[in-house]
Amino acid sequence: MPRDDFGLRCGPSLDGGLLELWLSFSSFASSSFSRLQADMVEENKLLYRKIRSKIPAGNRHAEVLDAYMAAQDDGVKFCQLQRDAGAGWETNPDGSMYPALYQECVFDLRKVQNKFLTDLLTMANW
Repeated sequence: MPRDDFGLRCGPSLDGGLLELWLSFSSFASSSFSRLQADMVEENKLLYRKIRSKIPAGNRHAEVLDAYMAAQDDGVKFCQLQRDAGAGWETNPDGSMYPALYQECVFDLRKVQNKFLTDLLTMANW
C-alpha cells in the first residue's frame, strides 16, 4: 500500500491509511490536551493559593474553597464516562481516538475551574 508524506499507509479503506492517520491524530490530540490540562492545573493551584491567602484565618469560607477544589479534582473521573461510552463501554480504549475525548473533557473542566477561580480572585481583590 502506498505511503503519504508522513510515512503513513494511504488507502481507500478504514482498515488502512485513514484509520492509521486518525489514530495518529488522536494520539497527538490526546497528548496536546494532556499537556494543556497539566498547565491549567498548575495555574489553578496558584490561583487557589492566592485566594486562600485572602481568606481570614478561621473563616469558614476557607473550608468551602477547599471543598470546591476537592470536588473539581473528584469530578475528573466522570470524564471516563464520555470516553468509555464512545468505546463501547470498554475501560481500556488505548490505541483509539477515545483517550483524546477523555483529555479534552478534563481540559474543559479545568478551564471552567480556571474561570471560576480567576473571577473569585478578582472579587477577593475588590
